[in-house]
Amino acid sequence: MIFLFTSIAVLHQGVLGLQPNQTSSKNITSQATPQGTSLGSNKTSTVPNATLATPAQTQTTPSPQPPSSSNGGAPMSSGSGSPNMTGFTNAANLTLKDKIFPIKYNITGGKLLGLVADNDKTTVVAVISPGGSGKMVLTIELPRNVIDSKGQGNTDIKFVVKIDNKGVDYKEVANNLNARILGIDFSKGDRVVEITGTQMTP
Repeated sequence: MIFLFTSIAVLHQGVLGLQPNQTSSKNITSQATPQGTSLGSNKTSTVPNATLATPAQTQTTPSPQPPSSSNGGAPMSSGSGSPNMTGFTNAANLTLKDKIFPIKYNITGGKLLGLVADNDKTTVVAVISPGGSGKMVLTIELPRNVIDSKGQGNTDIKFVVKIDNKGVDYKEVANNLNARILGIDFSKGDRVVEITGTQMTP
């Protein structure tokens, strides 16, 4: 399979804060990144052949944190039926089959540079730039009409989540009839988060 990492919009030069001796990840380049800005890691990662979407405009008014459940994934009330749950202050556009889907997210300890959709692998890829110190978490809302993970009897099953090609655990913060919210911890130096389900918008 041919992998292609397309343009990543980086608004401020040097946002990644990489060390001088770090090397770029496999097949991860930033050809359209402003001069002086680099995207790389000493870990090997691949990015699928898809269109990279830059994060949409960030809301200025903070919202409450996403509702959580004690068991990490108890169904939420679907309310009005809107796929957007409360508690998100950011959105990034995901382009899939010439359609644009706004994906809600929060990130602590870094920045989300963009989202990539790989329909063939039923995977959403998040390109991140860790920064600062303390706990680093990407909380992302996945609309079921974009990507989902289903088992026998149309029951929910776990997504497969990888960071720089290594499988990691995550928390399913909440879900309802329209969307599922994942909380994914990451570390300094991590760059590519892959979320793979069983079905994706054709």
